Amino acid sequence: MRIFQYLAFYIGSIVQLIKRRPSHLFWIETLSAFPAIIYYYLKAKKPKLFVHYHEYESPEEIRNGMYLSHIFHWMEKKIYPKLTWMSHTNQDRMDLFVNDNPEVNPHSLRIMPNYPPKWWKDYSRDYKMLGTPVKLVYVGALSLETTYFKELLQLIHETNGSLTCDFYSFSIDNKTQSLFDQYKSPNIRFKGVVSQTDFPKVISKYHVGLILYKGHIPNYIFNAPNKLFEYLACGLDVWYPNKMKGPEPYKRDSVYPKVLSIDFEDLDSFNWKSAISREGLKEEKSAYYCEEVYKELVEAILTPLSNK
Repeated sequence: MRIFQYLAFYIGSIVQLIKRRPSHLFWIETLSAFPAIIYYYLKAKKPKLFVHYHEYESPEEIRNGMYLSHIFHWMEKKIYPKLTWMSHTNQDRMDLFVNDNPEVNPHSLRIMPNYPPKWWKDYSRDYKMLGTPVKLVYVGALSLETTYFKELLQLIHETNGSLTCDFYSFSIDNKTQSLFDQYKSPNIRFKGVVSQTDFPKVISKYHVGLILYKGHIPNYIFNAPNKLFEYLACGLDVWYPNKMKGPEPYKRDSVYPKVLSIDFEDLDSFNWKSAISREGLKEEKSAYYCEEVYKELVEAILTPLSNK
């Protein structure tokens, strides 16, 4: 059934491209590349090509992954030298990508992080001191295999109400749900899904935002997740696993909100009371907003075509 949905999307997109005859093509992720590539080869006057990758996939993952992605990536590689713009979310992922794809046009490379909009900061709260209970929050997919979900539940349970955590997730498998049901209490709650529109209003009520990836593949090791910047925009401290390298440039403990690297595999040694302390610290509001990031993209789009 899914293959027919893909076919409908690809055929419909190609038809619309032929009708509308755009001078610029922008796709996000390999799976959406096919219509743009077909249109590019059909046009005598070549359009400008823009692509953004929110994720990094290693060559091994591409080979062993979805067949369509494997074929479309092979097609993408043929036109990488022709790109006007190719962006990744951080420099680590870009370096991995360029190492895998040396044929890419070096002048097209850009870093485009996934920052939230500036209006989110209107909901940020200045908690000069964090008393108990300390309200933790996690937003994202949950899995025992790929996140430190179990370790976090055990930590919260052992603090006897000094730490609480609400989970907002659109994806939780049966095994993970079963473990959650064992720990469920007034201090550990599953809240369902929070929309991006409601995110700052809802999440700004908490004290600490959690990132729980175990870093089981390079994409997650070198990931500076959008949640890092979204939590900061809402005024929350951020705790992330020390297995992750992507958030390291943003690590800080001399101002608040803090960004702290945590050893989730040795939480017995974790001094959470010290982690939440803001004594003697000044507030430093987030400077990471999407409006600044997208300026360069807009300028690249508005630059006249060289072959006009």
